[in-house]
Amino acid sequence: MFARLALKLKVAFVTGALLACTGVQAASFDWGLHGAGEAGVGFVSPGSFHDTWQFSIAGALVIDSSVAVSNNIPPPLSIVGGRYALFGFGIDNLMGNGDDVSFAPVLGWAFDGTTGSSQNVVTLAAGNYYFAVEGFADGTAGGLYTISSTISLSEPNSPVPEPDTYLVLLAGLGLLALYGRRRS
Repeated sequence: MFARLALKLKVAFVTGALLACTGVQAASFDWGLHGAGEAGVGFVSPGSFHDTWQFSIAGALVIDSSVAVSNNIPPPLSIVGGRYALFGFGIDNLMGNGDDVSFAPVLGWAFDGTTGSSQNVVTLAAGNYYFAVEGFADGTAGGLYTISSTISLSEPNSPVPEPDTYLVLLAGLGLLALYGRRRS
């Protein structure tokens, strides 16, 4: 009886130890100064993952598109619940200290094996940024995803200022006064 209990305790201990070892995987990649186009491939082991892709830009630029897509080839490679978001480094200029600024919807942008044509456009000032990519790799060998980002190398167009309503009114009254003076 004690032998059976000892065996159950050993199995429970080994199971608990294995579960404790299966944490979230995290990898960090650095693109440096963002060029006209950047791309990366993430190969992740089975389980949850949270990767970051860091980059910086020197001036106010527009990210014309950013796309993440999982390259599902079931059963060996598959990702479910994939999401990615764009963040700017916070006031302390460090990544992940709770003061980072999000440029994505609350839950980020979802991705799967069909999102390659989805584009997310964001205007950014000079600074340091990163894409956070997360999901669950449920393939037998893990999961594979690609992420890409393209930017326009010119500064974004500033809106054309519209004349103030009162200025237009005053100009019209001035023209009426000038016309009335010429008649008399």
